[in-house]
Amino acid sequence: MGSETLSQNEIDALLGGGRGAAVPSATATPDPATEAQNYDFRRPRRVSKEKLRMLQATYDRFAKALEGFPVIAIGGINRENADECFRAGASGIAAIRLFNE
Repeated sequence: MGSETLSQNEIDALLGGGRGAAVPSATATPDPATEAQNYDFRRPRRVSKEKLRMLQATYDRFAKALEGFPVIAIGGINRENADECFRAGASGIAAIRLFNE
């Protein structure tokens, strides 16, 4: 392979020998390991402790990333529950009806 252009024999060799090589066809039987499987949501499989630890770590990283973002309470806010929103951790409230009362 001295030149940059491959000969037909070199291409055939790279593709598995050319004429005698087995070429996978669409009619071949599918491999059960790679075939999609249905999931029964009514009877979920147990989640391993390792997966739970991974989910907890992901949640912790996500919560830490959002730590500095303000939390705004919106919807259903009135004079009676506005203070409760702040006690729950809201940095502010967005209310339209509150100002019309």
